[in-house]
Amino acid sequence: MTAPNKHSLSHYSVLVTRPQQQAEGLCQAIQALGGHAILFPVLEIKPTLSPEIVQQQLNNLSAFDIGIFISANAVNYTFSYISSLPSSMKIAAIGKATASTLNQHCSTADISLNSGLNSEALLKMPLLNDVAGKSIVIFRGESGREMLADTLKARGADVTYIEVYRRELPVADVPTLLADWDTHGIDAVVITSLQSLINLQTLLGDQGRLYLQKTAMVVISERLLEKTSDMGITKVVVASEASDDAIVAALIKLQHLYGKNNE
Repeated sequence: MTAPNKHSLSHYSVLVTRPQQQAEGLCQAIQALGGHAILFPVLEIKPTLSPEIVQQQLNNLSAFDIGIFISANAVNYTFSYISSLPSSMKIAAIGKATASTLNQHCSTADISLNSGLNSEALLKMPLLNDVAGKSIVIFRGESGREMLADTLKARGADVTYIEVYRRELPVADVPTLLADWDTHGIDAVVITSLQSLINLQTLLGDQGRLYLQKTAMVVISERLLEKTSDMGITKVVVASEASDDAIVAALIKLQHLYGKNNE
């Protein structure tokens, strides 16, 4: 196996599973280093089926002390209903992309770390440690992870969800993807959420899951690493965060460790 250039992804084929709206930057970054990005969204982001309920909830934002945005999608869909947030509300954003999207809507997060910000890291911040008696709203998609809200409730907060979008399993050209895999055309897979991993398994079926077990993978959390281990996927690198730069750095490390699929 030829040792890869430590700053290159030359001829390295990467399956990018992010929703189409969030995938462009990562695909461009991979291709800028000579890699081949294969866009295969496994989540489709759509508006909520209950817009009237969402609008009613958003009309009462002044009742909340703290607002937490789970993702850039949560920001964009929230601001499709409203023009601004109450000045009295403290704002937290999970991830740099979420904070950046907030800034585009003329709102600044009171909590946004430069790196490593996930729900677990967010819960360590002073603003969310002393929350007894406070009202907190979490802006998210339907049926998201419960850990953040459960922990805040255990600390004495009153927590409300406003679910401004939904995730669906997209229609996908699975036969073409499997043909690429069959000819060793995919060297690595990028997974950025548990739902993405579950959906990819569902779309691939039994044959595709065998390919998945033999392919190197980048994930963005130790929680996802544990899940991939349960699935029999052993060639895995955890990115330091969910940003494009961190994922590309993890892909370079992955290539250095395991090479290409056909080598």
